[in-house]
Amino acid sequence: MDSKTKTTLFGVLLIVGGAGCFILFILGLVINTVRIPSPSATTKGTVISRKELLSGKSRRADCAFAYKVEGETYTIISTCGANIPMFAETEGDEVEIIYQTTKPSNGAVNRQGFFNFLGVLGIPLIIFGWLLIRKAKRMSAGDMQSSSYYNEQDDRDFRRL
Repeated sequence: MDSKTKTTLFGVLLIVGGAGCFILFILGLVINTVRIPSPSATTKGTVISRKELLSGKSRRADCAFAYKVEGETYTIISTCGANIPMFAETEGDEVEIIYQTTKPSNGAVNRQGFFNFLGVLGIPLIIFGWLLIRKAKRMSAGDMQSSSYYNEQDDRDFRRL
């Protein structure tokens, strides 16, 4: 495979990967919107307990989170792991909670942070892929000019003989 094709293929892969990251970002936004209906707000919550569950080969940790809205304390139970690596939350850790303002007891841990990272990562991948594809197009134009130059030069050298 020639270098032009490799560069183009790599550029296309970067664009597809960047678009995939951006789609996951949008999907994360949609999931948060569906999970907590509007109007919603965010607040800080604290892990008040943690329970590890082992079932055969699978491992899961559930955490109880407490958060306050207008002086009232609410508790929710969710899978631990808003931080990376998974299951990193321990008692006393702070997390962001998203809750419905008209019904503050309807809350969930805001897992949007990872999806925000993917959205930000997708933009440079798309730009770099596009630049590689442009470079590959210039490589082919440069190759054609240089080969036509050499052909003309060869013709002149041949005529001298």
